[in-house]
Amino acid sequence: MKALPLNTVIISGNLTDDPKLYHVGEKKLPKLSFVIANNLYFNKKEHTSYIEITIWNDNATKLSTQLKKGSAVVVDGRLQTSSFTDSKGVRRKNVQISANRIFNLSWSDAGGSDAPASTDNDSDDSDPDYTDDIPF
Repeated sequence: MKALPLNTVIISGNLTDDPKLYHVGEKKLPKLSFVIANNLYFNKKEHTSYIEITIWNDNATKLSTQLKKGSAVVVDGRLQTSSFTDSKGVRRKNVQISANRIFNLSWSDAGGSDAPASTDNDSDDSDPDYTDDIPF
């Protein structure tokens, strides 16, 4: 029996620094990169993990003006791995999250809005909105 090809991550944390917006390739596609700190408490101690996050295209541009160091976010995406050889010739591996959606939980950072900002990189509309069908 083969495993299902499932690769989904949902994680929350705070930006450790201001996000960086890049324009990549010949088409100059927008790519936003940042790191979040995720705190976990066990055995009466705090353990912090630092996770690299990337998001692409229009959502990258939109979030580049809304997020800043300290912003609280929830990231919905997938794990992506890569490997490279560093300047000393040592083979290194990198794990990051390629975001589909990012929810900005810092209300004051949401571009003046009264609600948190969110993005959605899913281009298809296969996820129906059932809110209009609620009978109460």
